Amino acid sequence: MKKIVSFAALVLMLASCRNENEYTIKGVVTDRDLNGEYVVIYQTDETGFETLDVDSALIQNNHFEFKGVIEEPTIYYAFIDAKGVYDNLALGIPILIQPGKITMEIAGNDAVIKGDKENEDYQQFKDQQIILTDNANRIVGKTDDENLTKEELFQLNTEYMQIFNEVKNNVVTYVFNNIDNPFGKIVFTGNPHLFTVSEIDSILALTDESFASNPKVVDILAQAEKMRSKFTSGTKYLDFTSTDINGKKVSLSDYVGKGKFLLIDFWASWCPPCIREIPSLVEFYESMKDRNFEIIGVSLDEDKTAWMKAVKDYNMTWPQVSDLKRESSATKAYQVNEIPYTVFIDPEGNIIADNLRGEELEDFVLTTLNSTE
Repeated sequence: MKKIVSFAALVLMLASCRNENEYTIKGVVTDRDLNGEYVVIYQTDETGFETLDVDSALIQNNHFEFKGVIEEPTIYYAFIDAKGVYDNLALGIPILIQPGKITMEIAGNDAVIKGDKENEDYQQFKDQQIILTDNANRIVGKTDDENLTKEELFQLNTEYMQIFNEVKNNVVTYVFNNIDNPFGKIVFTGNPHLFTVSEIDSILALTDESFASNPKVVDILAQAEKMRSKFTSGTKYLDFTSTDINGKKVSLSDYVGKGKFLLIDFWASWCPPCIREIPSLVEFYESMKDRNFEIIGVSLDEDKTAWMKAVKDYNMTWPQVSDLKRESSATKAYQVNEIPYTVFIDPEGNIIADNLRGEELEDFVLTTLNSTE
């Protein structure tokens, strides 16, 4: 009986000595023979440019294994290298290392990672985005056809914008649901252009001060400040004079105070984000044709031919003006330093919102008109 007690005590003692922070990564390469090469994993600092930790595992019989201790869940990046060294050139596959067992199945330039909810949720998110990106790239390839009609080009841009909005919505949803883990944070800092200012504020409200001090987040906040409203709601509109597409001088005051809400849309044919949003704006404008709503486009184009072609090709039927230069009386009046940029003015000539885009813009316009009509 004493021996049994002693053996049980020994088992308990060994169990208590096991480090609860141990992790194991077991991997396999499925699509080619890489025996004798290495899988390298590395961690970076907050900027993403400095390497903090590097480990490597030899591939034998197309299998490899990592073992170690991790104090807190941390993103590492994995890639295959013949020498087992990090050369600052390879693009790594993100993997969240935390205590427990993880499996990694490498094929091509990607890997399927399983073993915990965080890695598997990120895998599912990434797979969805890859499919959408491939579909978007196919559409972009089709737009190179010089024989496309205006209608066909418009349809392709509409399809592209639908995919873009789905990509954006997937990113925003994933980040809101995962900002408490490292994957959510790297998706957020890697895609700041997909978030509105209000979404950025809401996300950061869910995090701690240490994340807000991350250099990438500091840059995001600096850009967000530039995107915030430049005008207090109720500020009187600022008039300007420009030239319409027929060469006639027109002023903003020709459109303000005529019983309609007016949206000033600053854009240019050379601005990809502007072009991406045009199909949705055209569709929205068409749906609002019987309501108290008008748009005036202010182009920052310097090439009149390019400006007129974009207006025609994208079926932008609302009034258009341009001084054919990037800095004009209109851009100075409304402090425009990046586009697309919008200003929304009520029938009395008061600015009630600015810098709204996409669904946020459409929702605001509809809510405002519904409350006044």
